[in-house]
Parts: sequence; structure tokens; C-alpha cells
Amino acid sequence: MKKTKILILLMLNLQLVISAAQEAAQNSQPEQQNINEEQITIDSKSIPIKNIRDVFLTTLDTASKQRKKLSEYRDPIFVYVMKHKDTDMRDIVLSWLREWGNTQDKNGETPFHRAVSRNNEDIIEMLLSNEFVKKDVQNKNGQTPLHYAALNNEERIARMLIDKGADVNTQTKYRETALHLAVENNNAEIVKMLMAVGADFTIQNKNGQTAEQIAKTPEMKAILAQAQKNIFSRAIATRYNNKEKVRRLIAAGVDVNMKDESEMTPLYFAARANNLEIVGMLIDAGADVNIKDESGFTPLYVAISNSYQDHPSISNPYPSAFTSVRLDNNKEIVKMLIDKGADVNTQTKYRDTALHWAVENNNAEIVKMLMAAGADVTIQDENGQTAEQIAKTPEIKAIFSKN
Repeated sequence: MKKTKILILLMLNLQLVISAAQEAAQNSQPEQQNINEEQITIDSKSIPIKNIRDVFLTTLDTASKQRKKLSEYRDPIFVYVMKHKDTDMRDIVLSWLREWGNTQDKNGETPFHRAVSRNNEDIIEMLLSNEFVKKDVQNKNGQTPLHYAALNNEERIARMLIDKGADVNTQTKYRETALHLAVENNNAEIVKMLMAVGADFTIQNKNGQTAEQIAKTPEMKAILAQAQKNIFSRAIATRYNNKEKVRRLIAAGVDVNMKDESEMTPLYFAARANNLEIVGMLIDAGADVNIKDESGFTPLYVAISNSYQDHPSISNPYPSAFTSVRLDNNKEIVKMLIDKGADVNTQTKYRDTALHWAVENNNAEIVKMLMAAGADVTIQDENGQTAEQIAKTPEIKAIFSKN
């Protein structure tokens, strides 16, 4: 652009702050000025960088003595100087941001809000790279920079904020999340971004509506429906097992038997995560204990093999039969599933049963539990072997010899 649109307001901010310092010494107040931002442009080449730098440094010194006064005005000159790729000037801007980066104007906006509203990715990148600048500050309407990005359909900026950990579930004073705003704007890409990192689609706005309920187009409704298929799994398959989120999902009426792309339901992930409480919550809410995934595994198999790791793969939790890393078998979950009607003789597509899995895992206690529940010891797997025939240890073999 031949002319860089500079808010003279920014330049006046400097002068107003300096004036404030001078007038403060005389116990007087700076006079507010009304400026039409849209009418003012300045040729950036007409303002020498050196002069800007000198004024900036002077202002920094003055502003440090007038912290309360600065908050009365809008964002500082950094919006202008960042247009220039002068290293020294960037350092000066960083100094300013350390001191004033989280200062809010009369509308509660920070420099971050202003940078997003102006779609200035250079400034946003700089702000995100500095830990002293807060990315989730809310303005007077409760909006964060991420809300601004969703409102303005700024997909690249939304991605930048999300990748740096912006809170996707913060609500405005109207109780809207960024997801509500993205859905209202029918922005499929931002909706997908938000849902992929755990945006809570059960949150209601002030009218009691979720994001799904305000969706207008078939495409948007389909995107939200697809994203919801994995929502339980993501809530459960984490290091901390988000029990409260699972409770909210159940209370919101989300289908507890909804399958993901691998045909697995939330109960699989709860069993895999060794989370007895969530397993119970899901069963009480109607989870099917005998439902099968694409390989014919039921939640009982998952509880027996229990290959849960800190960061399990949602898309491929069973890379191959009997090869996953096995941790402690969750006996309590196995017992609960059996007590709730799990079929101990159902077979996978490999024709093995839960008993085959328990024997393969050398878990004598679970072998006994399954046999006590009526496990059929004559069933053969795809290799023509019974569970007894694949037993390796004397302890497991002894269990079969007694029955």
C-alpha cells in the first residue's frame, strides 16, 4: 500500500500521555479528544523512523510515571512501528509490551484485541511469542482475541491462537463461546479447528442454545454431528480422564453408544483408561457392554488386554492382535462388565474369545472370573486353538486341569 493507514489516534496517544505527565505536575487533567479514525491516513514515508523512535523512548519514560493515565487511552504506537522491519524498533516495541502489553482501554480491549481486529498477523505472531502478553483477556463484552477471530472469520489467526493454547471455551457476557460465533458465521474451518481441540458443544448461550442448535445449514449440522462422534473419546482418552466433561456430555443427552471412525464407543476408551468410575457412569447411562468395534472387540476385551498408555491413539488403538503394550489388567472393570451382562463367549473376527485374551495375558484371576461366568473352554480361534492350548504358564494350565 502506498499509504499506511495510521491512526493519528496512536500519535496523539503519545502526545496525550506526555501532556498528561506535564499537566499532572500542575494537578490538572488531560483533555480527551474525539477523533474520527476512518478519516485519517498518513504517508508512512513522511515520518522518519528515527523521530518516531525518539518520541517512543520519551513516551516510555513518561508513561512509566503515568500508569493510571495511560489506561485512559487506546493502544500504543506499536501498531504503527511494527509496519517497519527495523530491528531496533521491534526491541523498543517489546519493551513497551512488557510494560503495557496487557493494558486495557475503556472498552476493555488490549493491544492483542486490536491486532486481531486489524488482521495484523505480524503483530499477533510477536504477541504470541512473548509470555508476558496474555492471550485470553476479555473485553467489556467478555470477548477474547479468539472471539474476535471467530467473529471476523479470520481462519489463519484463529489457528495461530488455538495452536498457542487460547481457551476455546471462554464465554462472553452473552455466554457465547468462539464455537457459537463460528457456527453463526457458518465458518466450517474454524468450527473444525475448535472441535478438534475440545471445544465444548454442550455450552449454552444466554438463550439456552448450544452451538448445534443455532446451526443453520445442513453442512454445518453435519460437521458438528461428525465432530461429536469423537467428543467422548477425547474426554476419556487423556492423561487425566475428564470425568466432569463426561458427566456434562451424558447430561446433555449425547449418545453414549455413538461410534467413532473405528467403530469404538466411549465405553471402550473408559475401559482402556482403567477408569472404573467413568465405566460405571457410561453403563448407568445406557452404554452397551456387548457392542463390537470393526475388529469384533467388545469393551470386555479392552479391559482384559488394557493397552492404555499416556497418549493412546484414538484412530488405531489395536495395531495388531496381542502386540500392544500391556499394563495392569483392570480386574474391577472386568468384573463390572461381567456383572452388567457382558457376553464372555463372543468372538472377534479372529474367532478368539475373552478367555483367549486372558490366557494370552497370563492373568490367572481374570481366567478364573471368566470361567466362573461360563466361558466356553472348547471355542477355537482362527488357528484352531482353544484357550487352554495357548496357555504358557503352569499356573494357567493348572486352572484348566481343575475344571
